[in-house]
Amino acid sequence: EMHNKTCVDYNCHAGLQSKAILHGPINKGNCNPCHIQIEADLHQFQLSQEVEKLCQVCHTLSTKNYVHQPVTDGRCVDCHDPHQSDYQFLLRADPSKDLCLTCHDPMEKQHMHDPVAMGACILCHEPHSSWEPKLLVTQEKELCITCHEENIRLDKQARHIHPPVEGDCVKCHDPHSSEFTVLL
Repeated sequence: EMHNKTCVDYNCHAGLQSKAILHGPINKGNCNPCHIQIEADLHQFQLSQEVEKLCQVCHTLSTKNYVHQPVTDGRCVDCHDPHQSDYQFLLRADPSKDLCLTCHDPMEKQHMHDPVAMGACILCHEPHSSWEPKLLVTQEKELCITCHEENIRLDKQARHIHPPVEGDCVKCHDPHSSEFTVLL
């Protein structure tokens, strides 16, 4: 009897339960929260909401002052697969290396900041929203210290302290990449 079967039981959608992380409804074989059947004989479906509002039906996301444009536009599926993924939070790619590069320029120059070279944008930037401009995880003047504390401490012990050492590193250093050494 076919009535007990779900969309993922049939050959055409069997692959939607093949990855490590499944969207909750998919895990239960329930496509109805997101898809509505409009013509059974023709196997035609439509989304239950406009695509920009669909995820917010079940998922509430509070935002801070600065919001990533895909979040503002309701384009969750730019980063999150709505069905399944090999990565936590149903991400479309590895968030510690490739995810951001699916939309953003890799900024490849001769010298690259190590997190940029790895694609680990999340070390400095929030994925959804932030209280700080550029979606930074903390204030710009504090951010470099999180990884470069020892270098900055030594610079502050010098006889003549270069004023940007007090917290304005990006005046001289590009935080992503540069054609010059030490990202000047």
